[in-house]
Amino acid sequence: MEMLVKKSKLLRVKMDGTLIQVRVQGDETMTAKIISQTKHKLKIVYLNNSVETPHIYNYENEQFEISKDCVEKYYDSTREEEAGFTKTAEGFVLEDEDSEYEPTDSEDPESEDYSEEEED
Repeated sequence: MEMLVKKSKLLRVKMDGTLIQVRVQGDETMTAKIISQTKHKLKIVYLNNSVETPHIYNYENEQFEISKDCVEKYYDSTREEEAGFTKTAEGFVLEDEDSEYEPTDSEDPESEDYSEEEED
């Protein structure tokens, strides 16, 4: 019996810092980082964007406790880049969000050339 207890302890994986996708409403998911865990619960912080900076994501200050059943996906990493984010000075940018095209300050998004690009 003692061997089984030791073996089961070895199988327990430390997940602190691991990135996950959490089901929040219906089919909607959010990226989060595991802070700590118990047998059935995870303490997490969400990687979230704000209304002021919709393309910049930062970790929320508030920690949440969720059921492990709410996890849609476990990333095999603690690095945000593995979940599709790129680190910037302001926070993280989700690489596959919308499109890769970003107008520069000198480009006018209302110009005729820009409109023609959108129609293609």
